[in-house]
Amino acid sequence: MVKVKTNYPYVYADTLIDDCINQLKDYAEDLIPVLDSNDHLLGVITSSDIVELVQNEATEDYNRLAGLTKQEDEDEPIFGSIKKRIPWLALLLILGLLVSSVISAFSNVIAGVTAAVLFQSVVFDMAGNGGTQSLAVTLTKITQNDDINKKSFGKMLIKEFAIGLFNGLILGGISFGIIFGFLIIRHQPVVVDGIYNIHDCLLIASSVGISLLAAISLSSILGLALPLFFKKIKVDPAVASGPMITTINDICSSCIYYTLVGILFGVLF
Repeated sequence: MVKVKTNYPYVYADTLIDDCINQLKDYAEDLIPVLDSNDHLLGVITSSDIVELVQNEATEDYNRLAGLTKQEDEDEPIFGSIKKRIPWLALLLILGLLVSSVISAFSNVIAGVTAAVLFQSVVFDMAGNGGTQSLAVTLTKITQNDDINKKSFGKMLIKEFAIGLFNGLILGGISFGIIFGFLIIRHQPVVVDGIYNIHDCLLIASSVGISLLAAISLSSILGLALPLFFKKIKVDPAVASGPMITTINDICSSCIYYTLVGILFGVLF
């Protein structure tokens, strides 16, 4: 055994791959020593090993983003694949039912303003898309820089909120114009048993536009906060996958959208 007395990069044999992979990628060495707890040389990791580790880690993260608990093999039996996919789908089903229960709490708003249902998917989908973008950026930063301190988190939070705010302003403005024009052209009454009037069209278009502003801003923050939260509690940040953040954003967006519609039309309670 050789006692290591140098600043040459090394890893310990009991170190988790997730904890050392960023360190390994930072070095352009052909060999990285592997040591035991007494700093004795046990072996080496070659550059080809490092490339394979990075590829495996990327594949694992991609599978988690797709909602798979484990990687599937090409020739794996059908029931083996079902076993890997069903836990995540079951969780998303529960979250989806929660979204439905939240929407049902605004049944009086929906009953009074039927046109609100026509545009709820616009708010939900755009909030989910914004959150997924923020999530992808955050996961990339976590992969490139495992140590995210309070200062860097603050900068990331301000940046993501600013991006979400400006995107919300732009998309909210676009949606307002399109929806208002759509309702005018269709000459469609907005309120149940009501007559067509421009004032109602203006209110529903405003509801969608303002909701997009709020929902996209919030989803950008959630896309940053969720993976960092999972990392903090020692859970793979990739668990905060696209389907999960989309469903959580649906819950938040439904509350924002229907509350705003209820307030503007005076049918919240």
